[in-house]
Amino acid sequence: MIDQSPNSNNAAQSTSAKRPLYNLENGIHSLKGDGVDDNIASQDTVPWLTGPGANAFFAIAFKANSTSVGYVVHCQGDQGGTSEHTLALLSYTGNSHRLNVGGSFFNFPATLDAVIVYCQFNKSTGTGVISWNGAEETPITVGNLSEIGHPIRLFSRETGAFFDGKIYGVVSVEGDVSFDNRRSVMNYLADLSGVTL
Repeated sequence: MIDQSPNSNNAAQSTSAKRPLYNLENGIHSLKGDGVDDNIASQDTVPWLTGPGANAFFAIAFKANSTSVGYVVHCQGDQGGTSEHTLALLSYTGNSHRLNVGGSFFNFPATLDAVIVYCQFNKSTGTGVISWNGAEETPITVGNLSEIGHPIRLFSRETGAFFDGKIYGVVSVEGDVSFDNRRSVMNYLADLSGVTL
């Protein structure tokens, strides 16, 4: 997955059998995980969240299967708890998915074509905001962990819990992103995933 910024922080998977599949459907590009071992991570030589007090922003466009569970994006090394800087699908009820973002929980309809979600938070205080599919921002509290310097991993955490859906695009920033720019990112990801907000 090629980094579109000047940072060249591309995501890769050295084991071919663990690489998510590339999809092109109706002009929409995505990566598809198998839910077994597929995952991809940014280069360890360009770590994310390099300071314990860092502000951070991430946004992702993804599509879950009807029974999907697992980690969609993970940014906290090999930690396995749910109170981390992470986005995970924890359960499927038949009508909705339960979404965890750093220990805050939300439900969204399983019928959505795709979900575009962003989170802005402060790594030191654990406070932040979340929004998805154009909705108003909601205050959240994410896990306050001291670990720094881990890559961003897609489709799983380092120790497993694999996501079997599609990912259309990811934006991550180590810093404070303005409200206007957060909304611009959401619109950009909506275009990538073919979603009308």
